Amino acid sequence: MSFVNPRPEWATEISDNEWRFIDEYLVDLNGTCAYQRANPNVTRGSARTRASELMAKAHVCAVIERLMHERGVTRTWIIDQYARIARADITEFVTVKGGKVIVSDFSEIDPEILPLVKTVRMTEFGIELELINQKPALDRLAKLLRMEVERTEISGPDKGPIEIADPAGEARRQLDLIAQRRTEAKAKEES
Repeated sequence: MSFVNPRPEWATEISDNEWRFIDEYLVDLNGTCAYQRANPNVTRGSARTRASELMAKAHVCAVIERLMHERGVTRTWIIDQYARIARADITEFVTVKGGKVIVSDFSEIDPEILPLVKTVRMTEFGIELELINQKPALDRLAKLLRMEVERTEISGPDKGPIEIADPAGEARRQLDLIAQRRTEAKAKEES
């Protein structure tokens, strides 16, 4: 099977399906969309579930993190980029002299901040310069820095407790079975 990006030699534990997902995930860092691009016949709900399952796998996350790091995309870099957008200031692009607003020569502007300009156009009143919207960057930065907490409350009918019926004790049997397997595995390791 052919992929957009070849799988690195060090990513031997990744299956073809996982690699297709990882390759697509690196496009926009959106798990649901990545899973749908890698598996076009899957519904959005299924894609969300499967993407979540893949992102819960430590080896998948480790490969994504390593590939992002190789591309220079680290948590610090992402926070720096959002902070740069959030701090965007129109005075980096214009100056006021003698009551006139003068737009800087773009060739003299730091190429790192040039992407902050959304539009430049001539109007009947002169040049209009618009920076990108800073609110999404501020919101995302606040979320990354855990300044806002998202909570989801799950409750039963009329906001009451959720009742779980397990008359046959299936949950207890499953927990006992897990405990037994762990004990057996530990005994094998020790012998």
